[in-house]
Amino acid sequence: MLSGLMNVAGGKANGIQISGLGNIAGNISRGVTIGGLMNLAGNKAQGVQIAGLANIAGKSQNGVAIGGLMNVSAEKLNGAQVSTLLNISGGEAKGAQVSAIGNVGVNVNGMQFSAISNIAAGEIRGLQLCGAVNIAVKTENALQFSGLTNVCQASYAVCSSLPATTPEK
Repeated sequence: MLSGLMNVAGGKANGIQISGLGNIAGNISRGVTIGGLMNLAGNKAQGVQIAGLANIAGKSQNGVAIGGLMNVSAEKLNGAQVSTLLNISGGEAKGAQVSAIGNVGVNVNGMQFSAISNIAAGEIRGLQLCGAVNIAVKTENALQFSGLTNVCQASYAVCSSLPATTPEK
């Protein structure tokens, strides 16, 4: 589907969707979806989503989402979320979340990389790497590296803050 403004599919959208403003699939978006502003899948997004502002999946995202500002998968992420502002996975996140500002996942199995903060609200298995703050409620087989501080509750994690440097006079 190709449109200057918007593509809307009430149920499933399969294949390639390209529009100037956005793409909306009421249930499942499967394939390559490119929207100038946003892409929205009411249930599942499968494949590649690229949007100027945001990619949103009502339940799960399988594949790669590249959002100018943010990506949201309400329940499950299998793949990668890349954005300049924020990535959110409301449930299980398997794969990578890469953002300039922050990443949020509940149970993270993979990597979170950002300049400001990474949050695993449940459990993390993998790597949190950021310039400021990493937070993980439960860590198992995890590494945390940050410029300022790491917060974790685990005996199996390596929590390490890199030393702060001050300019020489």
